[in-house]
Amino acid sequence: ELFGALLGGGAAFGIVTRMTFRLFPIRTLCAGGLTYRIEDAPSVLRAWRNWIATAPESVTSSAAILNLPPLPEIPEPLRGATVLHLRYAHVGDPAEGAALLAPLRPVAAPLLE
Repeated sequence: ELFGALLGGGAAFGIVTRMTFRLFPIRTLCAGGLTYRIEDAPSVLRAWRNWIATAPESVTSSAAILNLPPLPEIPEPLRGATVLHLRYAHVGDPAEGAALLAPLRPVAAPLLE
């Protein structure tokens, strides 16, 4: 695979030979996601954009649009649906992490939390 990549990898190919990173002690992490109907995406994304701009440094978040297959392993409200999934993590007290999500709650009711 490496030889093939060298032959045709182009400008987007690179080899990592060393990586240095630091670890930080984290005792408590509150993390999860909110899944919304795709019809609610415009208003939820606007609220999320405003929320994440003012969120404390202890919070990280991302958004994704998911096209879920109609499989029995997937919870019923999401099975075969296209949904907006907001992911979040807060380093610190879980109660504080849940409270930080309060500005997103009035926008639309999540299908799954």
